[in-house]
Amino acid sequence: MRSVNRLEFLAETLRAALEALSVAAPDWLATHIDAEWVPRYGARADSYRLPRGEDKRTKLAVQVGADGFDLLEAIHVDHAPAWLREVPAVVVLRRVWITQYHRTITGGRGGGGLAGGQRPPAEQRKDLLAL
Repeated sequence: MRSVNRLEFLAETLRAALEALSVAAPDWLATHIDAEWVPRYGARADSYRLPRGEDKRTKLAVQVGADGFDLLEAIHVDHAPAWLREVPAVVVLRRVWITQYHRTITGGRGGGGLAGGQRPPAEQRKDLLAL
């Protein structure tokens, strides 16, 4: 049950950021999202839509994390409008991803992979939130 709640929380956090950006910067968002995100995040994430089985849920958690990192990286590049970083739902997304995901240095998109959807160590989460 805990993994289902966490996965719902993560998917809903990303969906909220995407919805906020679709209102605040629809043209920017249209050029920076993957077409697969629309069916994945278009509807509310709940336990009825989540895959059955821990392996499938872990795979989805890693995918949600990678998508969130892709969005955050696109928002934080030098040529992106700086005000996108201040959209409240984006601020929440960044903080949640810092506390919920642990990136590795090698592998994956954007120069780093996700460590199986695992959370970073507690002391590291505390230090990162201070940034």
